[in-house]
Amino acid sequence: MHKIFTKKRLKPNEAYPKEQIKKIEQILSGIADQKANKKAYKSAIAKGDRAFKKEDWEEAKEAYFAALKAQPEETYGNLSERAH
Repeated sequence: MHKIFTKKRLKPNEAYPKEQIKKIEQILSGIADQKANKKAYKSAIAKGDRAFKKEDWEEAKEAYFAALKAQPEETYGNLSERAH
């Protein structure tokens, strides 16, 4: 572990803490992006389900494509089965 304090004084030129802070900021940004994508996915699925129940096929299709764009790896049943 790197020591960044000497006699209670911060070493302003120490690279390690700056590197770690940058890594943490990248991780936090990734988490925020994941949360936003999950919210967009859930919203699009809900919109698609409402449209599907109303037999508004075009709106349902657009909403399900938006969900896939927000989270391509996510599975909500099988969207292709919903079209039958």
